[in-house]
Amino acid sequence: PGTVLGCDWSGNVVKLGQNVTSVKVGDHVAGFVMGGMFPDGGAFAEYVKTPAELTWVVPPGTLSHEEAATMGCA
Repeated sequence: PGTVLGCDWSGNVVKLGQNVTSVKVGDHVAGFVMGGMFPDGGAFAEYVKTPAELTWVVPPGTLSHEEAATMGCA
């Protein structure tokens, strides 16, 4: 109770942490989070907060959001 579930996700970057340089706002990215562990984490949310190290940039024109979301645990 009180946590957000979901591990694998895909979306577009809307905000960056202060020291993040591996992605930029607007990038299509995918990755994974430890859903169900913390009240401010989990992929079943409108916005996902995750360490940049758990995120990868999806090359333009290669994968849909649905396809890219399956790559986190695959």
